[in-house]
Amino acid sequence: MSITTQSQPAQYTLAIDGMTCGHCVRTVSATLGEVQGIAVRSVAIGSAEIDASDGRTVAAAIAALDEVGYPSRVRDSKTLPAQGPAARKSCCVSGDRDNARQGCCG
Repeated sequence: MSITTQSQPAQYTLAIDGMTCGHCVRTVSATLGEVQGIAVRSVAIGSAEIDASDGRTVAAAIAALDEVGYPSRVRDSKTLPAQGPAARKSCCVSGDRDNARQGCCG
């Protein structure tokens, strides 16, 4: 994967799969907030708006979200091509406990 870096922060909108409830929003917000170089502007079910210093930082945010069970990708970005794994069924929809999400809706 080729990542282009920028000299100044840019705003990105992430499309995030598997989010269906307030717990999901809180988990995504907390996860993004722990990524160095990311400023979280807003998080809603299915998306997040962030400021990032460069494409590598955005890639780190995407990797962090994937680690906690929320596959994501940049939506409409010239800096980082849209990519990411296919959507998974949310634990809130399936009713199954999901250990990666600390038992979301379980």
